[in-house]
Amino acid sequence: MSEFPIHSASQIAILLLVLVAGWLFGLASHPGGKRWKQRYRELEAETRPLREEHRAEIAARDREIAELRAERDRLAHAAGRPVTTERDAI
Repeated sequence: MSEFPIHSASQIAILLLVLVAGWLFGLASHPGGKRWKQRYRELEAETRPLREEHRAEIAARDREIAELRAERDRLAHAAGRPVTTERDAI
């Protein structure tokens, strides 16, 4: 570790160029402070009803699936057959 890994002037120039490019990229991609936070909060408020509606639809579908599976199991039990699902067949 006593030797410096860069041996020529061109390697030093490339290193400086990469460091400056990274610095410029960092400045260009800076989020802008308070502006993005305010936009995020506004977007969050706008989409909250849609997300709640989506969650309610998923919950209703899950309840319907549970009811259908219970009915399937009940009918299979009444017919005296074992209940098989696609997962069981694999």
